[in-house]
Amino acid sequence: MSTEQCQRLRDAYRYARSRRGTNVIALMGGPDFFSTGIHLNVIEAAKDPARESWRNLNAINDVVHDIVTTDSHYVIAALAGDAAAGGVPLALAADCSTPPSAPPSKASWRGCAPRPSDLPNAMTSPIGLSSSAGSAHTTNASSRWRPTAARN
Repeated sequence: MSTEQCQRLRDAYRYARSRRGTNVIALMGGPDFFSTGIHLNVIEAAKDPARESWRNLNAINDVVHDIVTTDSHYVIAALAGDAAAGGVPLALAADCSTPPSAPPSKASWRGCAPRPSDLPNAMTSPIGLSSSAGSAHTTNASSRWRPTAARN
């Protein structure tokens, strides 16, 4: 996603989160990919690629932050296809991620080192924590959703 696409997603997400008549927000990508993160073609074509790269990383991190800090809704990342690069923390930020129906076919990200934009999510994901801390995290994340009648 380009910087502008990330900003539009964040605006739409915040709008969905503001709807108090709902309990669940479902995030879904296309049939081939949930998300592949930042838009490298837009970055390469920019007048100042370094600046655009920084803007794009911050924009996707802002979306991840909004998802991680949501306590008013249960958030589901419905993966119909693969997630790669910055799309992985986007999916992991949700309370629940449904796997694609088939194994990943283009999992080239497996051999890559974590990027700086992935590190904030690694600190909040059970995958990035010790087993005892990961267990506590998943317990806390799943218990933060309460039916509408139980909300303050």
